[in-house]
Amino acid sequence: NISRERVKDEMFKILSLPNPYPVLYLMKQTGVLQQIVQQPVNLPLFRHLLSQEKKAGAQPCPLFRAWVLCDKQLLPFKLSAHEKKQVRTWMDANQHPIQTYNHFLNILFLYDQQTFLNMILLKKKRLNFQCYRYMQTIKAPVCPFTEKDVMNYFHVQGEEISKIYKKAIFIWQKNGFPKKDVVFCAISR
Repeated sequence: NISRERVKDEMFKILSLPNPYPVLYLMKQTGVLQQIVQQPVNLPLFRHLLSQEKKAGAQPCPLFRAWVLCDKQLLPFKLSAHEKKQVRTWMDANQHPIQTYNHFLNILFLYDQQTFLNMILLKKKRLNFQCYRYMQTIKAPVCPFTEKDVMNYFHVQGEEISKIYKKAIFIWQKNGFPKKDVVFCAISR
């Protein structure tokens, strides 16, 4: 009979603890967690995240922890519009690979640094403090061209500008973020 807001607040207090695993494990064993979450939970994945956070020296994010606990699905809590958007961003970003430096740049370009760092915590197998600190220094690539550049180079107008610009962005990402001339030459062929 407790309000959804209160349930979320209490769960997020638990998820803010340095090590909430023992509490969540007991909650699962007694059936309390299932009543609160009302969907399958992934305690092994959650434990992995806690381990990664500890090795990396990362600050816990209760919302991200809740999402991982709920097996990377939509959360059953009453969330703000901003929180819902963040969860959808993580769901989308989770679909991208994260093995190479170009994968890193792609996630940084498409999303933001915190989403990138969360995906590192979730997906990287071997992570340590120095590695995580290095990941924090990687910057998102800046697109070397604009729609105006496309218009001037290809002598197009109207909808053609947007069409070629989108194609140029796709080629730029797909080929490891090269210079403008490389992208425009690829389109010209």
